[in-house]
Amino acid sequence: EGLIGRDIKQIAQQLHWKPPGANVTGYRFHQDLRFRNQAAFDNVADATVTTGLAVDRATLDNGCLQVVPGSHKLGYLGLSDEGKGELMKGLTAEEELRKVGIDPATIVPLVLEPGDLAMWGLLTVHGSSPNLSQHDRAFALSSYVRADSTQRGEWAFKDGASVALG
Repeated sequence: EGLIGRDIKQIAQQLHWKPPGANVTGYRFHQDLRFRNQAAFDNVADATVTTGLAVDRATLDNGCLQVVPGSHKLGYLGLSDEGKGELMKGLTAEEELRKVGIDPATIVPLVLEPGDLAMWGLLTVHGSSPNLSQHDRAFALSSYVRADSTQRGEWAFKDGASVALG
């Protein structure tokens, strides 16, 4: 409620599964704003939060989410916009981060246990490396938006109470 209000809609749900040894499962550093049709939302960057639930243990070896704290304050940076927006090419080179004023030393890996929840906004710079371990890594993602900012999405909470689907 303190993040985006009492009335929210779910606008995206994904499961990111990284099988063992899958060298092609990295996501270049990016901001999720690039995936939202901004014309369909009012103030989408300020009205949206994404949650990531660790289904399996997430470590550096198996490609845990990595974030740049405070990067949401930098605005939209256009990371990974080149190359036709391909994200599944491993991590963005440190040079690309430096070009937009981000010191790669500020990257924080989110090592999570099953059941741990991470939250970030559409302007947070984040990515992940491939799963080079011998263990699965699954991460359940859901994005929510303040209900008064769009006509899209399914009601998740109304007046602070959860809403049944359908």
